[in-house]
Amino acid sequence: MTEMNDAAEMLEATQNSQTYTVNSGDWVALTRNENASIKTLSERYENWQGSGITYKHHDWNENFSRHLLNETILVQPNANQSAWFEEIQPAEINNYLLTTGASNVGQIDFHNPWFVESDGSQPDDFLPFSLPYSPTGARDSTTGGVFLDQPFTGNNPHYRVRALEQQINGVIYFLESWSGSNVTFEDNQAEETAVVFQQANATLTAHMKGRRASNTPEATAGNNSRKVIGWWNEASEPFLVYQDYGNIYHAIQADGEWYKDYRQSEGLPGMIYQQPSLYLLHDARSAFTSLDEVIVWDEYDPARERHNLKTSEFPDFPIVDYNNPYPPHPSVAGYVVAPYENPESGTRTAVVAFRGGFQYSSPESSLDGIRLWFTRDGVVHFLNLTSSADYPAIECRKETNYNGSIEPYYQLAWQEEQGIQYLEFDRDNDTGSEVNFYAETILNDDDPLLKDNRHPSIHSDWESGNPANTYVYVVWEALQENGSVEKLVAPITHRGLNCPPASLDVPVFCFREKQNSQWGTLNVFQVNNTC
Repeated sequence: MTEMNDAAEMLEATQNSQTYTVNSGDWVALTRNENASIKTLSERYENWQGSGITYKHHDWNENFSRHLLNETILVQPNANQSAWFEEIQPAEINNYLLTTGASNVGQIDFHNPWFVESDGSQPDDFLPFSLPYSPTGARDSTTGGVFLDQPFTGNNPHYRVRALEQQINGVIYFLESWSGSNVTFEDNQAEETAVVFQQANATLTAHMKGRRASNTPEATAGNNSRKVIGWWNEASEPFLVYQDYGNIYHAIQADGEWYKDYRQSEGLPGMIYQQPSLYLLHDARSAFTSLDEVIVWDEYDPARERHNLKTSEFPDFPIVDYNNPYPPHPSVAGYVVAPYENPESGTRTAVVAFRGGFQYSSPESSLDGIRLWFTRDGVVHFLNLTSSADYPAIECRKETNYNGSIEPYYQLAWQEEQGIQYLEFDRDNDTGSEVNFYAETILNDDDPLLKDNRHPSIHSDWESGNPANTYVYVVWEALQENGSVEKLVAPITHRGLNCPPASLDVPVFCFREKQNSQWGTLNVFQVNNTC
């Protein structure tokens, strides 16, 4: 009935309520053309004949789809049944929490088709296990392992791993990716995937990302401009970018729930990705309105001590070679001019304001200040600002020109020495090389008790049907003379920065600032018009 290298195997055959126990190699008479249940009574052989090798039941008659200990067969003449045993090797499954740097916290789901429960049953399904987990193949075993090179093609039984969302220390974690040594994944980005163990002591790791959680105050601190923004058509559904564990992530909320956070940066070894900025360009040029997320961030190479500007994949967004020793602190804004507003073309324009410039042949000492990078044509314009200018925050609205065409109009706030400054500008037909600057003002002039004014953020909106009526909000951090820190969370209006009428209530999305490097979930909240 069965054989395995002359093993002293005991097997069972049951037919018509009659059970027979036989040794390996012996025969038992069963009624033909009727079903019978066959079973191997030994699930494994440890240290087989002193070899140090553990063999575990793998299948019947070398048919991989017949992998359970207990099988039902239709008795036929000369249809001998052989239970096949294969060698198993140790392996380990663990996880790594990207936000905290902790490992082996929580649990993992593992589908082992050959797993045997204490009562002898085989669920052949996912089961939860605490981490770290070394598969044993049976509930009551403390040693064991996995079969090597089990293919996941066809109907073959194979191993699968699953990392579901779980709450750990108050933060919801989800899978970002799988990695391992001596393993192959069907899809290392999928929450559930098949896995092939290729050698003894193979390891696999689930890299878990905390949802909207960060390990650094720089996730939100500094220039918060354009890190969280609402869609023009549904302001209660924000889009979010932030920094965590040296990478850039973005997330979207809809129907009151946040979707899974996705890593935007490449995650190259040794690189640090930081200071993201986000803008949404709705594509009104086509029959269907769609959104494109324009994201810029700083890629820092510690080995070269160089920063570079990186961007999301956006077809209208040219590449810029920043390559600068200074952090760029980028801020991005833009606007769509639809065909019905400008029938000749209909365009999308974005602009990035950033600190520093390009290497080329210029000496590094002349690379301070703020630059403008227009994404419609790739032209870079240099603002004539002092070298201490930093942390730009840029916003954009539409403007009706004298000839009736509609073009983008920009507002810019920045930090300079102890002050927060503001100006407005546009450029000829939004395609020319000339940038037209308008009245510049210092926003903190009226309050001499404030010092160390820094890290501005900016937001503007306009009345429906009246783009000329623009409302601009600028907020920043400051220190009072007595030394206490005051967060200016109310909109600041000053020198022509109009406050909207009370009937207009356009929410502005904000971050709750992180005060330290303790990891935790970011608190996104709305600031409504209070003027």
